[in-house]
Amino acid sequence: MVDRVAAEPAIQFLGWADRSDLVDRLDRSRSLWLPSLWAEPFGIIGLEAMARGVPVIGSKIGGIPEWLEHGVTGFLVEPGDSREIAERADLLACDTRLARSMGDAARQRVRDRYDRDRTVDRLLKLLGARTQSAGV
Repeated sequence: MVDRVAAEPAIQFLGWADRSDLVDRLDRSRSLWLPSLWAEPFGIIGLEAMARGVPVIGSKIGGIPEWLEHGVTGFLVEPGDSREIAERADLLACDTRLARSMGDAARQRVRDRYDRDRTVDRLLKLLGARTQSAGV
């Protein structure tokens, strides 16, 4: 009998996914790679993965280091360093305890910092402060 998991490819490049398919894909992932070469302003897919408990391997560029904590919610790598991405991905694939721990920390980070109600409240406060300082 062949083990179904072992028979599946270790890495899959799946292309575009609609929202329902994306959740399923993330739930089956050990890690998400965000190897940006340009100053990604935010990289929302990384937070979507973290919300599903998936650690992220992302480039140290743009807004990614603002939400990805190296060694806690995933790993930050130098832009363009495919060897480092591969090493970090291999580590998470082989060390299920580390992947689970980082995934749990990632999920909690999203809950603590990016909860919809908290985000709207912060935005409203920011907008209120801006309109007051502009004399509106």
